[in-house]
Amino acid sequence: MISRAGDLTPSKPSPEYSREQEIKILEAVDRVAGSGVLGTGDRMPDLLGYLVREELAGRGDRIKSFSIATDVLGRGKGFDPQSDSIARAEMTRLRKAINHYNAGHSTTDAVRITIPKGSYRPAINIADRALLARSFLPSGSRWIVFVAVAMLACVAVGMAAWSALRRTPISPAAARPIAPPLVVMQPAASHDRGRLAMFAAGLRGEVAAELAKQQWLTVIQAPQMSEVDDALKKAVQGRAVYLVEMRITDMGDNYTVSTFLKRWPDQAVRWSGYHDGLLLAQQTGRILRSLATEIARDLASPGGAIGMAEIGRIDGDARHEKRFACLIGIRQYWRSYDPAVRAEAEACLKKAVPEDPGFISGRAALALLSIESARQASGPERQRLLAEAGRQLGDPNDADLMAADAEMALAACTQDKARLRIVAKRMLAAYPNNPDVLADAGSKLGLAAGDWAQALDLQARARALNPLADPWYRLAAVAKAMLDGDALEARDQMSRTPQRLFRTGHIIRLAVSGAAGDMPMMADATARLAEFGIRDRHAARAAIDGECWSDDVKEAFGRGVDAAMR
Repeated sequence: MISRAGDLTPSKPSPEYSREQEIKILEAVDRVAGSGVLGTGDRMPDLLGYLVREELAGRGDRIKSFSIATDVLGRGKGFDPQSDSIARAEMTRLRKAINHYNAGHSTTDAVRITIPKGSYRPAINIADRALLARSFLPSGSRWIVFVAVAMLACVAVGMAAWSALRRTPISPAAARPIAPPLVVMQPAASHDRGRLAMFAAGLRGEVAAELAKQQWLTVIQAPQMSEVDDALKKAVQGRAVYLVEMRITDMGDNYTVSTFLKRWPDQAVRWSGYHDGLLLAQQTGRILRSLATEIARDLASPGGAIGMAEIGRIDGDARHEKRFACLIGIRQYWRSYDPAVRAEAEACLKKAVPEDPGFISGRAALALLSIESARQASGPERQRLLAEAGRQLGDPNDADLMAADAEMALAACTQDKARLRIVAKRMLAAYPNNPDVLADAGSKLGLAAGDWAQALDLQARARALNPLADPWYRLAAVAKAMLDGDALEARDQMSRTPQRLFRTGHIIRLAVSGAAGDMPMMADATARLAEFGIRDRHAARAAIDGECWSDDVKEAFGRGVDAAMR
């Protein structure tokens, strides 16, 4: 259905468009996909592209749930729309995502794509036909325009906030020790002044926008560091100030971003992180969004770098500095699963916890490390490690997320389903919109307690809140598909999971690939598991048996491993 602005009735089923107009419409598809609203996988962008191409080809009136399922969503010719709702579900997701995009771009896009409720056919509205007649940039240059526009918009907002700060000094009477931390985005550094510099500036703006969503932070973008020092000395009293510096490098096939969180005014580095994104020219906008979301999550999420820096901000108390160092170390380990990083973080925790009885997160982190070791042990050694985890955790603490995570993990590994449900319910009531809590509780409720309806709902809510998520955000959905014998659905869920996987993640990929007959995934998972010393199905089966899952889940994944390594 294609309409012109002002028309109230649909045009003919097969409208004629010039080649330039078709290009402009397809560019609109790229803009929607590049904005990040469609998530990080290929399914939503592919679905939107399919719908629009069918419409432009004059086949929009033929789009049905069967064609969507078989042409885009990987279903076979035996697909039954009455028993399989995948097309309806994915179209609902797509419709919501496009509506979200349109709400923020109602006056900036000449081409507006919508999907009317109750229809699978896209409506394409051209607001200004004269705009479509303008000259077009080569496809490889489109992303530069996107970055430039994003950069200018974000810089304008940042400059306005920065100017307001400079014009409105905080009076001593108004200053409070509990004032929200101020995050200053420094100019992003890159090794050239051309394309990469534009990308760097655009990324800084995107990260600032993501951080600004956190109501407990005040975020500004500083034009020059000298102005930061001068203005902050006059304006900031009684609040913590953190400087975020990013250094971007073009490695040919990907961008790498090193991010540093510094304390002002001493410029001491409190945290550093490393992120990368594939360099695909047609998806550069999506790369910006993906990187920005990950960087902002590491900085501002519960337990993130800024929050932990706040823990260590109390003047004159060395215990808090030690807490910060230990928590940074354990967080780095859980991102990399590097044994050397674990050893250093564990040594830090074992020294800090006895000296600081109130270090609840430290006790919980030690408990989680013991539980992780127990999963790789058996018999009396496993029981000893789980008992040690219980002693390290001590009395549960509702206010500490890490302690709750450890309590749920211990309940799962000791097969105490009642306790697991109680802790999960308590945490969900306290943190109903925290995607990490939703995903973790959902994963454990499904895998260990068999509460699949609640598990899948919680993980779906977690993905809606944070589309760029860690692997366990889909783990329950993968396991449920394996239990149902739907290997293709399990593979699809796995393919949309971030690939920064640990040992268990690679075992799951191996099992899924074996069940689905996916040889490339199978070869990659086998090679990665060999790095952990798992080279045959007996070792893989033993690793699955050590997981804190129910017996039916272990058997479902075990059958997949047998198929992959027989």
